[in-house]
Amino acid sequence: ETPEIQKTNTQTQQIQQAPGTPGIPKTSTQTQVAKVEIVEKEKALVPENNAQSPEQPAQEWTDFAAEVQKRSSKLASFVRNAVPQSLSGTQLKLAFKSGNYPSMFTEQNRSFLEEIATGWCGHAVHVSCEISPIVTSRRTIVEHDQILLEQARELKRKNAREFPQVKDILSVFTNSKISAIEFSDA
Repeated sequence: ETPEIQKTNTQTQQIQQAPGTPGIPKTSTQTQVAKVEIVEKEKALVPENNAQSPEQPAQEWTDFAAEVQKRSSKLASFVRNAVPQSLSGTQLKLAFKSGNYPSMFTEQNRSFLEEIATGWCGHAVHVSCEISPIVTSRRTIVEHDQILLEQARELKRKNAREFPQVKDILSVFTNSKISAIEFSDA
């Protein structure tokens, strides 16, 4: 659940109790209103999650990186680690948050990336590289992929804790708890 949904659920639990009387539930009509409020707030979050957010690289940039990957995995690494740029203009300036990418970006790399970008965009594109690191809240493809990977791992951890056999084992051994969850690389 996103923090907004968790907040809504907490507020709903408070709403379901009569004011000033902890433990005494409200009428079923009031509870239904609270449940409808949760559903409406969750629906309101869906477009946000599907829409392009500043944290997620633009689909155009991700598609471009995939195209570059087909031609050169080395150049794809530059694109995936670069701060996303617009590909609609005639200039493509690669900028990086950190690392030694500018010093590795040779004239040959620039020329080949220009060729790929020009073919992909359908118009001439000049590629350049910003020498000094930039500070921005926009995420690179690599950063975004890392976040998605961590979210998937967290979901696996949660599912492992909730797995019925795990719960059964924990119930057999009093005062037992899960101290760590390790993932196999398979």
